[in-house]
Amino acid sequence: MHLYRDVIFPRLLDLMMSQRRLMECRRTALAEASGDVLEIGFGTGLNLSCYPAGVSRLTVVDPARHLPAKVEKRMRQVNFPVERAYLDAARLPFDGGRFETVVSTWTLCTIPDVEQALREVVRVLAP
Repeated sequence: MHLYRDVIFPRLLDLMMSQRRLMECRRTALAEASGDVLEIGFGTGLNLSCYPAGVSRLTVVDPARHLPAKVEKRMRQVNFPVERAYLDAARLPFDGGRFETVVSTWTLCTIPDVEQALREVVRVLAP
């Protein structure tokens, strides 16, 4: 275990990104999400409480495993199933056209090959 990467950074990230103003931005950004949703860059799961009732299923991808106990608790508090995959968004293992909504909040700057990740988003997003 690496102290900064595995303990300090995730806690700072969660604290900073859970500010009221940012949570309001999340609610606004997610207001129209519906159906089978893919979220890339899941982080510590702060978006979970902001998804509207129209979401039937959420699949989340992120190569990092930040604050697993806190994330698991957040995942148990929502009314839809959440499937989690630890992978890079540039190589999504999902069928084309599977998702009705794709979400990314404050994450594209962390993806090494953002252009490829966006091509994958277009591929897995239903027309």
